[in-house]
Amino acid sequence: MATERVNNCARKFEGALRLVPDQDKVLVDALIRPLESATAFFRAQRAEGFYGSLTLGDDLPENGDSPHTIIRSNGEDRVYGYREIEPYRRYLRDIARRMEDAVGVANDINDPEKDLIEASLRPRALALREGKFTEAMILGLNTRLNPRYHLFVGLLDRYLDPRGLKLVMQGWLQRVRPEENRYFNDLAHQITRSNIPGFRVIYGDMLAAGGMTVDKSWNGNTIPSEDDIRKQVGADSYLFSNNMDESTKEVDIPAVRLYIPQVVQVSDWEETMLRAKKKAFTAHETGHAEMPFDGETIKLLGGRYMAIKELLAELFAVTEIAKLPRSVISFSMKQLIYARSLAVWRNGIDKYLQETDPDKKAILEHYAWAGVWRTNHQEREGGVRMSENGMMSVPDWDRFVELDGDLSRELLSAINHERYERGFVDRVIGFNSRIPREYIDTNGNGNYDSLVGTSLG
Repeated sequence: MATERVNNCARKFEGALRLVPDQDKVLVDALIRPLESATAFFRAQRAEGFYGSLTLGDDLPENGDSPHTIIRSNGEDRVYGYREIEPYRRYLRDIARRMEDAVGVANDINDPEKDLIEASLRPRALALREGKFTEAMILGLNTRLNPRYHLFVGLLDRYLDPRGLKLVMQGWLQRVRPEENRYFNDLAHQITRSNIPGFRVIYGDMLAAGGMTVDKSWNGNTIPSEDDIRKQVGADSYLFSNNMDESTKEVDIPAVRLYIPQVVQVSDWEETMLRAKKKAFTAHETGHAEMPFDGETIKLLGGRYMAIKELLAELFAVTEIAKLPRSVISFSMKQLIYARSLAVWRNGIDKYLQETDPDKKAILEHYAWAGVWRTNHQEREGGVRMSENGMMSVPDWDRFVELDGDLSRELLSAINHERYERGFVDRVIGFNSRIPREYIDTNGNGNYDSLVGTSLG
């Protein structure tokens, strides 16, 4: 993005940083420092072949380890390795020390939230130093801790490895927007189907990023990433306003204009899209907090888990937004939310097919398959019409939402009641272990019509 720069291993978002009050700049600089060490940690992970080739449909050897797994299971659902080996042990100490240094800065300048900052950072720093990664993450979920600057640093996303052995270092510093934060928390609790203990939205601007987040600055992220842990401890859904604004302009609006031109006739549709994206993403991240998977199911789903989890969160977002009264979200905004969802996922398939970096392609594959499953289902049932030039049209938006709901229920039924059999995805929506190479032309571009038009079942 044009509004950022990378400095000392941290990604800084200059547009958002310029809005930080002068009296807070020393504190913010101190809070960014742990992200620098987090990025050094992730770069060491990546140099070890962190991503490797473990993507959709892969199986690990019987012992659960792969050549690319850095931390190892000891047979008791515990992991070890980072705390004992270099350079990870050193980077963990650096992260913890810098978090404690930020506490010292808050005390030195007599910040009005110094006690809150200490209560938020010091216990997590200790847990990270001791290699207690899940504990460090859970300590950050305390709903009584609401500083105006939220720092997250930790190891996340076991689902990147089918057996859940990998943990990737991520981190960000967010400046909370109080009024919008209240609004989006209220919206999320209107959308949620169940009373998730300790669930909250944290809405504001991403000031800086570290770890893997240097390479991928999220629109939002829900912590914990593991659905079974959320059931026990709750969840924080971070929403980054500045990143959503940028991605809406750079990705969402062009994708809608290209793939679903029928909706661009709405007056002021681009400005409406900026607001629609934030409501849609609130619903998507709320959907992640609602996921019903337990630890056993996650392990059985293996490499399919990430794709299924993202697909279900998006189906949840669309179907729950459709239920909201027009006084909350107008019909024209709902149409844009549906169109954006369809166009962005179609765009994700093209991005996967065109990507040449193996690390990025491994992650994009999950989103691409989820997009293929959904689009195939919609086209097969008449919810979406595909033209020869790749554009899509939706004859009836109510029917489109209904079909998304049908697909969600079929998936959840298969997962919850059948306890997952190896072939259930093939039965419900069709699945191959890879997006076939023949759908990439000689120039490396995606042949989307062939991909979506082909029966995967």
